Amino acid sequence: MNAVNPRNPRPAADAADAPAVDAPAEGQQDKAGPPAEGPDERAPRLTIGAAAHRLGVAVPTLRSWERRYGIGPRPLTPGAHRRYSPADMARLEYFCRLVGEGVATGDAARASLAREPEPAATAPAAAEPSAKSPHHAGGGHTLPVGSGSSSARGLARCAVRLDQAQTLRILDEALTRDGVVEAWENTIKPALLAVGRKWTETQGKYVEVEHLLSWCVTTALHRFQADAVEAAAAAAAAPAEAGAAAWPAAPPEPAPPEAALAHRRVLLACAPDEWHCLPLEVLGAALLERGASPAMFGAAVPTDALREAVRRTDPARVVVWSQTSHTADPSALPFPGERSRCRVLPAGPGWLSARPAVPGVLLTLADALEACLA
Repeated sequence: MNAVNPRNPRPAADAADAPAVDAPAEGQQDKAGPPAEGPDERAPRLTIGAAAHRLGVAVPTLRSWERRYGIGPRPLTPGAHRRYSPADMARLEYFCRLVGEGVATGDAARASLAREPEPAATAPAAAEPSAKSPHHAGGGHTLPVGSGSSSARGLARCAVRLDQAQTLRILDEALTRDGVVEAWENTIKPALLAVGRKWTETQGKYVEVEHLLSWCVTTALHRFQADAVEAAAAAAAAPAEAGAAAWPAAPPEPAPPEAALAHRRVLLACAPDEWHCLPLEVLGAALLERGASPAMFGAAVPTDALREAVRRTDPARVVVWSQTSHTADPSALPFPGERSRCRVLPAGPGWLSARPAVPGVLLTLADALEACLA
């Protein structure tokens, strides 16, 4: 990929009071018709406020990108209003995508400037945000992820911008590329921990970022599981290879004990009054990925309801999650009958404070997977 030097455009004019789209003044159009223009010159051009609104960033952030990296609007003629054409927006959208993937900002700007944007149909102009419009996340909003991967940095950047579409795209790609466990350890967990640290440092701010990120993680995990179930069903329904029906079917080989157990049911439930169920969502997706049959009951499952589910299904394992000490009630753990082979597995840091003490608490995804499939 060829790099080009960032350009140094003139400072952007403050066009807060200007209309979002350039239009010829009345009586100024040439009677012989407008001059010959390319498609990009004839397309509506956005003010900096409208461009920032469409990208989901603050106006100062957009000006900072132009000042530091030269990625901004390209005026048609000297002295003209600095408006953003479709080509300018395509470069900026590509730039935001690279930054969201964890590429360094300077490298993303150089790659965007070196890339010739593909021609696209003219998009309708975004409305200029009013003074009452909500402020979009922009400069000064960062989520350091420490030693996290580039995808974790990209995920944190998209989450703090409240860019739901890009957040989901990064999560989908990480799950497909790395699988559930690696995606959790290298991409998802570092970003979630960064949000938690930011919440502590800012005394309760960034709740909206945590909510959006958690929702996106849950949605991506559900997509991943739906795709896995669909792929398994398609594989099971695929016709046998040509000619296979002419031969007698060989007796199936006995499955190893581990595989036989992996296909048994695992119930996943939060303790009563426990509403943090994202860890169980991750565990459920990882179990399904390995061939198990998880059944997710979600948050705040009443004890009697969970016991009834255990009685009706006789699962191989039951995982009960407690995030905080006030939800860790040992009496909420279902105890299967003496003849049942079911094992009840307490998981989550809340159980560490339980009284009386609860043995065998699972604290990591790897330990929970091993216990469920053992």
